Amino acid sequence: GVNLESPIVLALAVVAFTFVLLLVAPRKNKGIPTVSELNIYPIKSCAAISMQEAVATARGFENDRILQVSDSKTGNYCTPRDIKYAKLFHVKPEFKTTNTLVLSSPDAPSPLEFHLNDMTQSTICSPRVGPKVKLLDYGDAVANWLARATGVKGCRLTGIGAGYKRFVKVNPDQGDAVPSTQPGMAAPRSLAG
Repeated sequence: GVNLESPIVLALAVVAFTFVLLLVAPRKNKGIPTVSELNIYPIKSCAAISMQEAVATARGFENDRILQVSDSKTGNYCTPRDIKYAKLFHVKPEFKTTNTLVLSSPDAPSPLEFHLNDMTQSTICSPRVGPKVKLLDYGDAVANWLARATGVKGCRLTGIGAGYKRFVKVNPDQGDAVPSTQPGMAAPRSLAG
């Protein structure tokens, strides 16, 4: 008979068991990136909208970072990296329709709904990277809501227009041309250092 305690039989059993495990165990795509979550940020530095799918355009994902909060006095982009703008993270945008955005915040008395085509004027803003740009302003009602929601006086909701040209910055650490995210907005640290 076969001695089941024989080292050769045990080794063959271990090899066979390992082979079966490799065949039935789920494989991970080692070295191949996978998408675990897909989010867009219609307003730079505000809350994300989770997506099941997104349309890629020349500017990035459709409706991603099409708006930003700017300081009305300086024209500078308001970033939550500055603690006085930290409540921007609490502003949650949601698309009611393709062109209608609803903003909510635990710090605002009620949500605000506005149409993306309802710009009142244009304003010159200073981006973090590149030349000054002309952005579209969404008016006093939106600015007043943002001020109540964030506690920041003089902030304006501004957005890019159809003629916007994306500024590209070379990442000195990688040597690759990496587009900045939008006017006045630096690319993510992982891309542009």
